[in-house]
Amino acid sequence: MDNHIEGRIDSFNKVLYARKADHRATTFEKSVEMGDQYLRSTKALLLRVNMLKVDFVVKGGKGGDLFRA
Repeated sequence: MDNHIEGRIDSFNKVLYARKADHRATTFEKSVEMGDQYLRSTKALLLRVNMLKVDFVVKGGKGGDLFRA
């Protein structure tokens, strides 16, 4: 699908040995990636909640950003 062939080339015998897709490893990699995304978004959400809790607001204006703490 992405113009790559999964396999191994035997250059001496001029043969291409195709590999079967390892669905278990692919699923594991995707689940680890989703876990990392979840952690990143949860940390960002907690940071935002804590900033709102202490009334820290950043507003954009014409002359630049105005900070109120």
